Amino acid sequence: SGQIIVDFEIILEKNRVIFHGPPTSNKSRTVRGKVKLEVAGKLNVKEIMLTLSGDFRFCKTNNGSTINDATIPRQGTVFSTCILLVNKRTLYPGLHEFFFEFLIPGDLPESISSDHVLCEYFLKAELTPRETDELNSLNKVVDIVDIFVERAMLLNDEYITRGLEAKRYIGSKKNVLDFEFIVPKIIRLNSDALRFHARWDGQRVANVTFSFVQSECLKASLPETDIEDSSPPTVIDSATKVISGPFRFDLPRNERLKLQCRPMVFQLPITEPLVHDYDLFGIEIRHRLVISIQLANRHKDIIRFVVPITVESIVPNLDSSPSPCKVCQTSQSALLHFANKIFHGHLLELDSNKNLSIKDSKKNQPHNQPSSSPQIPINEENVQRIVPSSTITESDDDETDKISSEKTGTTTATTATYINPVENSQQAFPQKVSSRPLLAATSGNIVADKFAKLQYILQLRRRRRSMTVKNRSSS
Repeated sequence: SGQIIVDFEIILEKNRVIFHGPPTSNKSRTVRGKVKLEVAGKLNVKEIMLTLSGDFRFCKTNNGSTINDATIPRQGTVFSTCILLVNKRTLYPGLHEFFFEFLIPGDLPESISSDHVLCEYFLKAELTPRETDELNSLNKVVDIVDIFVERAMLLNDEYITRGLEAKRYIGSKKNVLDFEFIVPKIIRLNSDALRFHARWDGQRVANVTFSFVQSECLKASLPETDIEDSSPPTVIDSATKVISGPFRFDLPRNERLKLQCRPMVFQLPITEPLVHDYDLFGIEIRHRLVISIQLANRHKDIIRFVVPITVESIVPNLDSSPSPCKVCQTSQSALLHFANKIFHGHLLELDSNKNLSIKDSKKNQPHNQPSSSPQIPINEENVQRIVPSSTITESDDDETDKISSEKTGTTTATTATYINPVENSQQAFPQKVSSRPLLAATSGNIVADKFAKLQYILQLRRRRRSMTVKNRSSS
């Protein structure tokens, strides 16, 4: 074959196919190119077939599967089409070019490669000579090139403009701690760090631990006869990957209690490659921030819950190409900006059996949770000896979500409400009715906060003096 066929290759105009916006079958992209064939002698060709195919594979995890792999395969084809370029034709010595184009639908999953999920597209050209030639039909000549299907959201999309705003998570542990976290709903795929704000008031907090987690699962599609069934698809297998952390931040013990009311800015570096969220062809990828607050009391109570975060590839316009994920080479950039100082987070050893044991299993759901609510329960072994874990449930209201709670003995887990920060920018914690003057909510400006605190102290002193004068006059 090497004496007759000199060159046989696929040449593409572009090997990247970029879709903008959410998946939809109404949009399509065209892949154009040519197959170049150079022969040194007369060649009788039976056919030249061009095949565009997309395959996925879900790597088996340590969790195993309760369903037979033969029943529900872990790999398959998401898209396949072919073109017959040449059919029973004789080619003479020289250079021959065959042009082609394919339409790729806009509802295909993107090309993705992670620790547990692989989805890739490729274009294959096969030349089959006639049996009468020196090249028999069993000796095919093949050339394969990769095609990358990518998806990006436009910056001016309403979904993105709303999602890039931070969302406030307000919660309290009864008579112990009030807290709030201001976390972005959407972060860019090319972000090198996850940044968010936090603040709490009440009992002193010893430390807080964060982990940014990527969960991947393979779901079984429902049969056609069960279309009316509202039950969620069965999860065949799932895997969890820690993108950042776990990082523990030890808060200064010599600071006064009231200083912990000040805003804190946390920065978690992206230390592992990640992909953006999607849910297509039974493959679901989601991201969550796992938060663990340890109180500085005798029992060392721990409050745990998770916050959903969407990762998207965002471009400013249609002419821009999506940027790849950025990975920080060092974990030293885990920082806490607090009280005009900078503290570094400590990277903890990850124990998959005890720490961050996150499973999508119904049997671990609290009894007061609806079965359809998305959640990441903490390991049952830890729940029995710490404050019960809190999980996120989606409500019907777009502006308000809740972190549900459960009771165990005399301890109640955190109950938090997410409030639109634009409408409730002045109330960080639920205010209690009292005759005492209230300290103004911190604004993030250190000078302004100190001035407000001074005004608060002076107001208290004036009230005490007036009460003293009244008591003396009455006596």
